[in-house]
Amino acid sequence: MPIEKRYPVRWAIGLIVLALVSSGVTQVRKTAKGYLFRHKFVVGKRIAYSFSTEMTAPNSAQQVHLTGPVTLRVLKVTGSWAQVDSDAGPFNLNGKVVGQYGPQIGAVVEMTNTGKVVGGGDQIQQLAVLFPPGPVRPGQTWSGTTKISVYGTMEPVTSSYSFAGMTKIAGHSAGHLEVSLSGLGKTKVKGSGEIYILVEDGSIWQSTSRFTVELPQITMNAVTKLLRK
Repeated sequence: MPIEKRYPVRWAIGLIVLALVSSGVTQVRKTAKGYLFRHKFVVGKRIAYSFSTEMTAPNSAQQVHLTGPVTLRVLKVTGSWAQVDSDAGPFNLNGKVVGQYGPQIGAVVEMTNTGKVVGGGDQIQQLAVLFPPGPVRPGQTWSGTTKISVYGTMEPVTSSYSFAGMTKIAGHSAGHLEVSLSGLGKTKVKGSGEIYILVEDGSIWQSTSRFTVELPQITMNAVTKLLRK
């Protein structure tokens, strides 16, 4: 049976959000102790991204190629937290348009300026980079727990982050974060990725993740890429 029929678009979206899109606008500020990463929420701010993901299964010639847009919007700001909405789709799955699936990856939630979801549901935590409590220097690390959705069940995944330093990408100054993923629940996840956060306006410029997801019935490899429009 084709991969895209056994594991529908809704589950594929769970893989896409492991690209670690940041919800909101990220502020990068240099201090005497290092660089401070925070979400700087602005009411009405909209950020649009395009993504692509390629999924393959070992010993199978079949591939799943999924592309589509993701839009994030800040609805309300109160102190250090905000209400954030997300929307996604329509998607193109192996050359066919498959519709709008925004509710599967978010709806409206409350989140702090460190990226932690504190109200409204767990699923959008998949979309959030979890920032350290204080400034970090190149080479320093921190970790946090995110979740992926597999057929309606939220599976915990530990994300370990490393600040690789400031760099230039496509002519822009950006903070470079490296990420490793590990989950040992019913769904085993292992992989790595990288995120580039623009200094000039605080948005994520692009993120890439490569990972393996092991289910009882099948193991899948995936590469996802996300780029701000």
